[in-house]
Amino acid sequence: MNKWQKIFAVFGIAAMSVLIIFPPQVVFKDNVRFLPITYDYPIEWMHFFLWFLAIIFITCLGIAINKDEHT
Repeated sequence: MNKWQKIFAVFGIAAMSVLIIFPPQVVFKDNVRFLPITYDYPIEWMHFFLWFLAIIFITCLGIAINKDEHT
């Protein structure tokens, strides 16, 4: 891996860690907030899944784009 691929991988891992620590939780009927996992509100799984996919997509795209460049 080159320098840029490592940077994208580190940002992706950090973003996934933050998402796991602060998942989207349903506070009220139509109110979703990113609160620490220690709060006992139910997790909004659809938002969690979409954020997870977005982070994976952007991380993989950044790694793929920089595959041959900057080496």
